[in-house]
Amino acid sequence: EVRVLLADTPFAHAPVVPVAAPRGDGIAELRAVLVDALREAQPRAAGDLFRMPVDRVFTVRGTGTVVTGTVWSGTLARDAEVRLLPSGRTARVRGVQNHGQATDRILPGQRAAIALVGVDVADVARGDVVVADGAWQASTVLRADLALLDDAPRALGPRTAVRLHLGTAEVGARVVAADGSMEPGQYRPVRLMLDAPVVARAGDRFVLRSASPLATIGGGVISDPHAARRSRPFAETGLDAAARLATLLREAGVQGLAAGSLAIRLGVMPTQVELVLRAAEAVLPVADRVIAAGLLDELEGRLVAELDGYHRDNPLAPAAPVHEIRARLGVPAWVADELVGRAVGAGDAEIEGAGIRRTGWKPALSDAQSRLLIRLLERLSAAGKEPPSVPELEGEFGSESGPLLRHAARAGSVVQVELDRYYASGEFDQILARIETLMAGRDEVSPAELREGVGLSRKYLIPFLEYLDREGYTVRLASGRRWAGRGRRA
Repeated sequence: EVRVLLADTPFAHAPVVPVAAPRGDGIAELRAVLVDALREAQPRAAGDLFRMPVDRVFTVRGTGTVVTGTVWSGTLARDAEVRLLPSGRTARVRGVQNHGQATDRILPGQRAAIALVGVDVADVARGDVVVADGAWQASTVLRADLALLDDAPRALGPRTAVRLHLGTAEVGARVVAADGSMEPGQYRPVRLMLDAPVVARAGDRFVLRSASPLATIGGGVISDPHAARRSRPFAETGLDAAARLATLLREAGVQGLAAGSLAIRLGVMPTQVELVLRAAEAVLPVADRVIAAGLLDELEGRLVAELDGYHRDNPLAPAAPVHEIRARLGVPAWVADELVGRAVGAGDAEIEGAGIRRTGWKPALSDAQSRLLIRLLERLSAAGKEPPSVPELEGEFGSESGPLLRHAARAGSVVQVELDRYYASGEFDQILARIETLMAGRDEVSPAELREGVGLSRKYLIPFLEYLDREGYTVRLASGRRWAGRGRRA
């Protein structure tokens, strides 16, 4: 009867051992079969991320809060710091036991009792998960491959309430298939919308039970433990890690995926993540993120096009501010940095100060702009020690006055002392020489003395002195200034 029952299951050829427990019949044979099975079993890898679902919580006098469970993955040592999810509370491991025996380290697959410091017994409950890596997180939206039993009482719609069992957690859930419902006997990719967060990993197996009457109706495998709320189910069941990664990267776009989350998101060992990245053939790690390489190629082309557009719109600017190009592309800073590095490495662009420009780009004045700049320089020279502001010059000569003066400042024809005020270089040097003479050999000179000696009104003198402070010509003291002479024109 047992053979018939197991004929269509993975246990069709498993040994069957008759046992009569009250008399002890068959116990020795059962032990021998279990030992043989253990010899053939592959040990779980110890280098995985630690996770243990909690099945019991209690207090031991002199020890404090103790949680028990079976270690699903990874190892844990005494004095390690752990987190309890989904609450996020942190605790320190005071001690670890395996079947009542104290041990320095617990291994995957073992039963463990973990004494925790920093949490009360009321802070932990059955269904919580003990983890030791920051990449673990709880989620209320999962993607999964779900098999609904042939004898399930009814189809599952988006509003059908079911119970999901994962590890020691049991939460309310709803099943959302691509077309909205799932019939008994079907095996399909779905989304699971949960009433409470659970800690899951791709590859985890779960069971679904109906809420009323209480009965098992199906089960499946988690394919994405951190699905976005509006994500769709995967296109098909049984996708390998590389295929799922390609979908996740396409959904993530320029935001990319956190590299540290991939072992959990894809359900692979941390040491296997690099193999999956290579198998996908379409991803590129950037800093601590992973983004589709094809998307980066596209964005690099857009970066070059944006630079061309910036130079066309700002012919007098020596370079485009990186933050402006980043805003035009609509990408995070880490993506912009990668794009700039790629464009510079390919010879399409070059760095200029705090900006970026197309390789070989040089600001060039038209004949009309050259004539206008001459008039502006003549106006500043004629104004002497008290030149007009940029708004005043724009009123006289037009809106190009500001960009032309910035171009002239880079060429050294004028000096920008304030945000909206420039001095002709010759006039600036004369004022600077006069101030140096007045300060020579003195520990401190007051603004009043400088105003009298230079012949500048306070409106012009104070901004001029503040410029000299910024550039290192002078040092501001309690009631005056001292000459330092370290300015850029010194």
